[in-house]
Amino acid sequence: EKSSYLFSLGYYDEQGTMVKSYLKRYSLRINSNFEVSKNIRVGENAYMFHRNVGPVGSSSLFMLPPTVPLKDIAGNWGGSFGGPELGDPSNYVASQYLAAENNINNQWHVIGNLFTEVDFLKDFTARTSLGYNVYNSFTQNFSHNRPENTAGHAGLNILELNSSYGSALTLTNTLQYKKDFNRHNLEALIGTEAIKYTGRGQAGSRRDYFTTDFNFLVLQNASQSIDNSSSISSNSLFSVFSRLDYSYDNKYLIAGTLRRDGSSKFGPQNRYGVFPSISMAWRLSEEGFMKNLDWVDDFKLRGSWGILGSQNNVPSDNAFSLFRSDVSWNYYDITGSGNSAVLGWSRSRLGNTVTGWEENIVTNVGLDMVLLDNKLDVSVEWYKKKIEGLLFSEPLPAVLGYEATAPMINIGDIQNTGVDASVKHMGK
Repeated sequence: EKSSYLFSLGYYDEQGTMVKSYLKRYSLRINSNFEVSKNIRVGENAYMFHRNVGPVGSSSLFMLPPTVPLKDIAGNWGGSFGGPELGDPSNYVASQYLAAENNINNQWHVIGNLFTEVDFLKDFTARTSLGYNVYNSFTQNFSHNRPENTAGHAGLNILELNSSYGSALTLTNTLQYKKDFNRHNLEALIGTEAIKYTGRGQAGSRRDYFTTDFNFLVLQNASQSIDNSSSISSNSLFSVFSRLDYSYDNKYLIAGTLRRDGSSKFGPQNRYGVFPSISMAWRLSEEGFMKNLDWVDDFKLRGSWGILGSQNNVPSDNAFSLFRSDVSWNYYDITGSGNSAVLGWSRSRLGNTVTGWEENIVTNVGLDMVLLDNKLDVSVEWYKKKIEGLLFSEPLPAVLGYEATAPMINIGDIQNTGVDASVKHMGK
């Protein structure tokens, strides 16, 4: 009587429109909720899935000339080899079949949450939740030698391996107040949230394999090395937020939010941003002067204004200048003797400590109507979206004389305005 449970298994298999493309997913979900006492509830939810994605090649199939057959008279894949130079078009059907033999794209995710809720003083609810999100991925891409192509027949096969791991820990605490009195309805919420993300990745590639057998495709079986790399990523976000919703007699509605976010992706000067928003609505259909309009089921005027903060596409190390010591970049014959190469350092990333939040300022004014016994739905809205401090990578002049990754900066402002309208008719 005081507990509820959910357990489910899922299997999903979808074939793509391109040959040999598909998506398979195996999933498990477990939810439970326990009423410890009249005022205390605890629970959890967990979702785990494994996803396998088939090869999805180039969408430029239309570029394959009609003079290039799918297969030749001997049953081999057709191509441009032995014929006129046609820009060396690839046989994309062949690419899909070859990729299906040796490529891997596997992903694993575990998403979970634990929570506790406590009701007190009749109208208050405190909630604490701890969320955890873990993912792993592994991809293998093998590029075959393509004897059917004019240029591809002379190339060496290449194996590329990539794996990555990441986790996000989220701690959220909220306090909610709800009260109904006479015709008034009031709901308020305050809270904090902290998110910590960490991740690692590694990649390696080799070429010139003596066989294309899947079981022999490991890095050490190649005769030539190309590249190895690894990465570490870590960032955190801390937010304080509040929300207020009020309505009177279901006719006048107002809602407001205010949040302050701080991100480790930005330097100390512009790490924090404050983002308010407000929305209002007037339901005219509840007014006495419209009660005689039987053909109007619902009529509402509404408007809103708000600022949304964005840190999308900003790397964790954006504020820092980084350096590298690499054989392919930093060996230098410092004495000029021809045999005194010394491994040095060069800059790999330029940092920017004043980069800050991108602000999306959105204004909407509109009306919504439901008419003719809920058969006609009409909506008209005017909007303006302005972006201040657009986050974009800074172009670097060539006179700097070195290869370094440019930082994300607040590079400019843009604005869009327009009108959206929709009319829907439902029923016979």
